[in-house]
Amino acid sequence: MFSTDFESLLVYSEWDVFLKLSFSLLACIRWNKITHLLLQREHKNPKPQEKSTEREQKSPTKRNYDAVAPLDAGKSPRDTEQPRCYLSTRLRTLVGLCFLIYGVGCLVYSGISIKVSQSSCLRYPTCVQFAYRWLPGGSTDICECLAYVDRDLAPADAENLTDITDTLAFLASAGKLQTIQLVNRRINGSLPDELQNCQSLRNVVLIHTGVEVFPAWVSASFSKLEYLHVEGESTDTNLVELPSDLFTSMANLHTIHLSYHANLPSLPSMTGLKTLESVYFGFLDSIKAIPSTGDLPEIQVVALEGLPLVRSLPNVAQYESTLEMVFVQDVPACCSGFLSDGDCNTTFPSCCGEFGSKNGSDTGSVLPPTCIILPDEESLLPTNTTLSLLSQFAANVSNFCEAEQATCPNTIKSNKRREKDICQGVLYRECSSLSEGPGMCFNEDMGRVQCTYSQSIIDMRKAEIAAGCSCDEVEEQWLGCTA
Repeated sequence: MFSTDFESLLVYSEWDVFLKLSFSLLACIRWNKITHLLLQREHKNPKPQEKSTEREQKSPTKRNYDAVAPLDAGKSPRDTEQPRCYLSTRLRTLVGLCFLIYGVGCLVYSGISIKVSQSSCLRYPTCVQFAYRWLPGGSTDICECLAYVDRDLAPADAENLTDITDTLAFLASAGKLQTIQLVNRRINGSLPDELQNCQSLRNVVLIHTGVEVFPAWVSASFSKLEYLHVEGESTDTNLVELPSDLFTSMANLHTIHLSYHANLPSLPSMTGLKTLESVYFGFLDSIKAIPSTGDLPEIQVVALEGLPLVRSLPNVAQYESTLEMVFVQDVPACCSGFLSDGDCNTTFPSCCGEFGSKNGSDTGSVLPPTCIILPDEESLLPTNTTLSLLSQFAANVSNFCEAEQATCPNTIKSNKRREKDICQGVLYRECSSLSEGPGMCFNEDMGRVQCTYSQSIIDMRKAEIAAGCSCDEVEEQWLGCTA
């Protein structure tokens, strides 16, 4: 995993600073000693002087004699250097022996750590990365897992996903988890309390897990979180509660993705997320307003999609210097009057619905509930600066308020009735519908395999088969798969 390996180069704590400085200091001392040793050898063994002219080389009569000082007859130079050399040799031998013992000890400890850690984590193949550690006298049953990745990208039985709540709790009990990635696995209700110990958790990806509650301790325990992706399933319960202060302590969070949580009533405030770069809120049927954003100095992407009750957009004018994309599709804010000075466009699909007065009486404005009613709701209208900035992104219709991508909220509710499963977990099987026409069994979002009525996806699979990709001769014969 590149991200986990790359993180080993970063500095996260005082201990990391101490280790890196210590190694740098040792390297400086070592090279300093080497330099001094080379200089000493240079002084002891000077290079012979170059002869100046060829005449001097050939002339046998010219010779240079060095003046030599008389030596003390009672004391030889070898006698004075011998004790010093002896002490130096003993010191070097002692230091070398210490390093040898330390090196052998490191090798033995490393070997035992690797063997014990592999044995402890052998029962959990979904722990794709774990720490190699061993404490003498400590338990050998604890797996110090760093990255827990358990995915089923095309589940055959989406109704009975594997429950991994106990496994997640056990791996989290060591407190070393840094990455969690679960796709099409079941979490029973709330996140396990053992995750409180994982103070170094940085990446959380939960896709189609059925998790319903994030406990109150998440904000404090996940203070180092950098990436949060929680995606539900359109026919499941999914999230029903998030702490109001969820993001309060997450100073390193740079990506938020929350989607397909129909029963989630509100979103936590994003105020104070100094490193947030990208946020995506999609298909949250019960959300009535985007939470307060405050100062987001690094924000680059804001994406809102499938929010049938959101009639206004956040004030993005303050992010003009950093904002690179605003994606808004299938949101009543496109037609509620937010972008048109209160003039509601009832022909836009997102603003469909039964007409009636806002307060239920016969007087007043006869508009759908998704429209902004003036002057009572004038506070929902944007400033001129916000409108000017949004108009720049509205030029790209494919990313901003396209009628073809919008749906009527009433239609969404009627279409939530589950049809008969004819795919039964088999990818690329031929399927059809009287209303939609021909289709193909596919899982666009890594969820349940279901009939998808998209000609572009069918053509994509045909192109893959034509290019030589492996295929099922029985199920994909209709796509051109042959023996």
